[in-house]
Parts: sequence; C-alpha cells; structure tokens
Amino acid sequence: MTLPVHWYRHDMGDAPVLRGVAGDAITLLDACLVNGFNLRTASSVVVSGQVATVMFSSAFGWLQHQVIEVSGAMPTALNGEKRVSTVVGNTLTFPAPGVADQTATGTITCRTPGLGWQKAFSGTNVAVYRSQDVSGTRFFLRVSDDGTGSAAYARVRGFETMTDINTGTGPFPTDAQISGGAFWHKSSTADTVSRQWALVGDSLTFYFSSRTAATTFSSELCFGDFASLGSADAYRCVIASKFISTGNSSGPWGFLSQNPNASNAAVYVARAASQLGSSLAVPQFGLTSPAIEWPNLPNNGLVVYPGVINDTSSRMRGRPRGLLFSAHGPNTSGVFALGQVLSAADGYAGLALCLDRAADASGAQQFALGALADLVGPW
Repeated sequence: MTLPVHWYRHDMGDAPVLRGVAGDAITLLDACLVNGFNLRTASSVVVSGQVATVMFSSAFGWLQHQVIEVSGAMPTALNGEKRVSTVVGNTLTFPAPGVADQTATGTITCRTPGLGWQKAFSGTNVAVYRSQDVSGTRFFLRVSDDGTGSAAYARVRGFETMTDINTGTGPFPTDAQISGGAFWHKSSTADTVSRQWALVGDSLTFYFSSRTAATTFSSELCFGDFASLGSADAYRCVIASKFISTGNSSGPWGFLSQNPNASNAAVYVARAASQLGSSLAVPQFGLTSPAIEWPNLPNNGLVVYPGVINDTSSRMRGRPRGLLFSAHGPNTSGVFALGQVLSAADGYAGLALCLDRAADASGAQQFALGALADLVGPW
C-alpha cells in the first residue's frame, strides 16, 4: 500500500539541514523527492487489536502523522507505507487492519520514504527533477544551487523538455521574465546557520517552505501540476518562487503572492490555457486579502478555502492541488508554526500541514496562517 501524500520537516530524524550553503537545496530535494532518509532497524513489532507497535533501541526521530516505509516483516501485510498514529519514547504505532495478534518476525526496517520523483540529470550542485507519474505533465524542474550570486538562494526554472542538465525547451519563467531563473530562498544570509523548513507533496506536485530567518516571513514555493478545469490542458504545470534575490519580507513570496503584475510576478505556468505561446505569469494563485477575525467565532477556529489559478485576471484555469488558504488577517495571537500539523480541533476537518507566514520573534503583525496542505489526500 502506498499512501498518496508525504510530508517532511527539519526536525525529523536524519532530516537534511538547510543553510545558506551551496548544495543544501540539492541535498534536501534529493532526500525528500527521491531517496528518503532515516533507515533504522526495529527491535520488535507486536500486533494487538489491529494496531502494530514498533519498538527501537534508541530515539528514532519520526513524528505523529508522518509516513514511514516498513520492510522485511512477516506477515508481509505489515510492510509498505504506514502513517504513524502515536509516538511514545522509543516506540511508535500504526494501523494494521486485518493482521492477527502476533509478534512479527524477520529483520524489520523502517525509513522515511521519498516522494518517488526522479532525478533526471545531475551535476555539481545542480540537479533536474521530474515526476514519474505518467498521468501528469512530467515537466522538468532545474535547480542550480552552486552559490552563484549568493549561497543564500538557489535558482530554479521549469522546462517542458530537457535533454541534459543545461539544455531544455519551453522554459518557465523565461529569461525575459526573470533573468537566470526564479529564486528559491534557503536563508536570509549565506552562512551555516540552519533554518526551519517543511515540504509536502505527492507524485505530481510538491510545496516547500523555508523559514529564512527568525524575523522574516517564510518563503512559500512549489513545483508540479495543478488541477486544471480543462480536460485537455497539457501545460498545467506551475512553479512558485520569488522574483528577486533579496531574502527578506519584501516582495511576493511564492504561492502566497497576490495579484502579481509584470514587474513582480512570482508564479508561472508553462503555457496559457490556449496551449499556445510560452511561459505565463499567473495573475492570481491563492487568495484575496484576508479579513476574517481570528479565531472565527462560529467554529472558534480556522476558515480555509481552496485557492485559484487564473489564466487572466478574469479567467479561472484551475486550483492548486491539495492546498488551502487562510481567510484570517494580521494578528498577534494564535500564530501557527511552520510545519505544524493541524487537525479538526483547529476548525479544519482533517490533517493539514501549515505552510505559513508566521509572526516574527517580536510578535510583529503578520499573517497567523497563510496556507496549509492536506496531509492525507488524495489530492
């Protein structure tokens, strides 16, 4: 069994470190999109009441609601991807429907699996990633994290086709739109200070946020297919970024940017809904100006809704897959953390991962919550 949505956070066991250091973005994307991380051998696995309890000899770093991959167990129904139900000390549990009460045998390992994407081309601190899901566009994401300009950010660009790490057709954004490609900020400074981050995705789309410093917004980034309203939309691939190299709160920050114009567009699709032309700046990706009180009195919690992807200011083309936006305005209370898992208790009927604009260390007036991603799916 493969679970459709996986998520990753900076404080998971053996998670990659994100700093203003050349190559860190590649290391992180390799781990989350392709290879996985944190392989450990279990001491025991005991099934009771259709719940598997897994014990380890030491702390393992997995979190509640995280997806792990189990291998080597007998009965084999215990193998595969499982969502962690509870974590207590050196033990975790996950559902084991249909498995009789017993102690499992075999050399049983657990790890954090990757999203199943492909690393199509690779160079020194440069990589090209691609979805392996044949139901999607399978367009290419080129990431250059070689420190050119500054090691605080990577340069990114989508391509419709690529034949090697430097050669492709149908770039988005084009050089005319953002010379050298868009910016994915890792840190506000080029140094070895580690930053908080979170990534969530499935086989077609992923969203990534980095808390670039203690006193700035996080950067909300994405790549992959969106849910198009057009059944024959062959260019339904979007990249969200930042349009300038400045690693602070000025300017749009990826998928939370609102109504960008030609001088500050941060979100691009491969082509327009007409299927003609080339890279197109998206007039609106997410939400309009939030205004609902926090917390919202009727449910004492969140008000969230799907975003939109417009092809023009008056033409809705589709929606971001698995992404919801907050209706709440600036405040200094109830602020959520980057990567925080929210549940129905917060006014949302499900599990979701916060990809936020959290208030800064001084409690400055910023968004309590900008966007959150559905953790269960399918998207």
